[in-house]
Amino acid sequence: MGKLSLTRRPGEGIIIDKKIRITVMVINNVPKLVIEAPKDVNIVREEVLTVEEIEICRENGLSLA
Repeated sequence: MGKLSLTRRPGEGIIIDKKIRITVMVINNVPKLVIEAPKDVNIVREEVLTVEEIEICRENGLSLA
């Protein structure tokens, strides 16, 4: 699985696979990520994943803590 590390300024973003857009925003001096994706793409904060979901992510090549 590939990895990419970027520096982005507020309002800048990235496009993934021509269908997912991640934009950096600053709201009340707090950096936020705005994620736009098709409805069939499941977007979940890492800290709320169950043990089973973490294992599936690892099997798919993600390196989670």
